[in-house]
Amino acid sequence: MPSFPDDRPLVLFDGDCALCSHSARTLLKHGPRFRLAPTQSDLGRALLVHYGLSPDDPSTMLVIEDGRAISRSDGVLHLAASLPFPYRAAVVARLIPRPIRDAAYGLVARYRRRFP
Repeated sequence: MPSFPDDRPLVLFDGDCALCSHSARTLLKHGPRFRLAPTQSDLGRALLVHYGLSPDDPSTMLVIEDGRAISRSDGVLHLAASLPFPYRAAVVARLIPRPIRDAAYGLVARYRRRFP
């Protein structure tokens, strides 16, 4: 696996997806708390494999913090919690059971490349 600085959480995102790239820009806009890497990069591919995800089907973003991977709706809510209002308000979705949140995440992930 390529070495990388792990002094901040790392967010892997689909660099070929407009919705994902917009989300990455939003994270950068609100401060240097996160490092970002596209899933298509050597590091992104290696980390996806390491955490048991297919690098050829990057349908999930991944937050890596303190050696643990946070994905799907948990990853999105983890990121939202570190952003200012109105993004932070999304954490109320934690009240929704994870299987339902992840199903909704899956729908967005499936059609994410259709968003402008």
